Amino acid sequence: MAFTTTRTVGRQLLQNMRRAPRFQSRQIATKAEQAGGRLGRPLAGVAVASGLLIGYYVNRTGVQPVLTAYAAAKAKKAPRQLELSREERFCMFASLEYDGQAYMTPADFLDSVVKSMPRPRVGRLKLQKSDIDDMLQVVPKRTASLETGAALFTKLQHRGLISYTEYLFLLCILTRPQSNFKMAFNIFDTDGNQRVDRYEFQRILNLFGKLAERDKDETTAMGMPELDTTLTTYLFGPKGKLLLKYNDFYKFIDNLQTEVLEMEFNEVAKGKNIISEEAFARIILRYTCEHNVEEEFLNRLRKKIMEERNGIQQEISFREFKQFCQFLNNLDAFVAAMRLYSFTDYAVTQTEFARAVKISTGFLLEDHIVDTVFKLFDDNGDGFISNDEFIARMKDRLHMGFRK
Repeated sequence: MAFTTTRTVGRQLLQNMRRAPRFQSRQIATKAEQAGGRLGRPLAGVAVASGLLIGYYVNRTGVQPVLTAYAAAKAKKAPRQLELSREERFCMFASLEYDGQAYMTPADFLDSVVKSMPRPRVGRLKLQKSDIDDMLQVVPKRTASLETGAALFTKLQHRGLISYTEYLFLLCILTRPQSNFKMAFNIFDTDGNQRVDRYEFQRILNLFGKLAERDKDETTAMGMPELDTTLTTYLFGPKGKLLLKYNDFYKFIDNLQTEVLEMEFNEVAKGKNIISEEAFARIILRYTCEHNVEEEFLNRLRKKIMEERNGIQQEISFREFKQFCQFLNNLDAFVAAMRLYSFTDYAVTQTEFARAVKISTGFLLEDHIVDTVFKLFDDNGDGFISNDEFIARMKDRLHMGFRK
């Protein structure tokens, strides 16, 4: 691998990237050009894009992006994920390529929903059909895996592939309330026989892809391959002949939601089975505000904890964290409940807030969870929070930083 060292060649690299397949760092090249095409030294093959250094090198397949160590370190300090489209984020994290199409590994997918930047790598790994066959050999059987509640993607890590349309589907179900699982299943069950086959599943996945392309300026779609993938093999078996019933569909979604939440929780728990109120606050504020605004919220929380409990923070378990996230998945129902009681445009008390949560979800949040939320969002200490601000910020969290 050799980095280029002249500004002229660097500009040529950007031009070459624009002629490369559209999934190959299209957004990086565009942003670099918008920055004036300036290439820094001592690596003239390095462009400054959105505050990150991205290197380029040339091999037999053309120009490939390199996420440098500097970029990775910078990303760790990034206060908030860049607002990207779903396709741009998929392209950023997808580490595999087959037959001109980008694919994610299970680990790529998990990283894309809990991390701000992908792991440092050089380009994408180009797969042969035999590589895919080997990956599919390690996919566990659905029945046994669902019964044990195994963390499927965590177990597989980089031994698997996920297509762009599957990525859109997985993002969609991550933030769906359990009350919507049946409706989602019925959408896939196009013939109404209470079973979903591989053909029905692929038809709806293709629809996800078409809807994603609908409002875009480009006319070329990313492609919706019907290649056997980790997800289709898991749900429908190696030969695609198994049928998917609602109970298994429900367990799959519930397990995936839990797996992602566990990864998010463990990232701040650092080996413990509990987190502090401040760590909980950082998680729920993710994607919702810039760094300076986030610090204002956290300082407010710290100050109130110091005044009331001499700085001693309460412990929050994974069960409590998961329950709060399940509440967020029911945010639309919560808004409807608040409107029913005419609270939407007014500040609300903890009692009113807890009651609306119970109406919209069927369960009560723990008192100290509600208390932590109020310490974050009660800006003047009067015991009320602006319901509109809370809802707006939590909707940003559900959107996971994607451009709306």
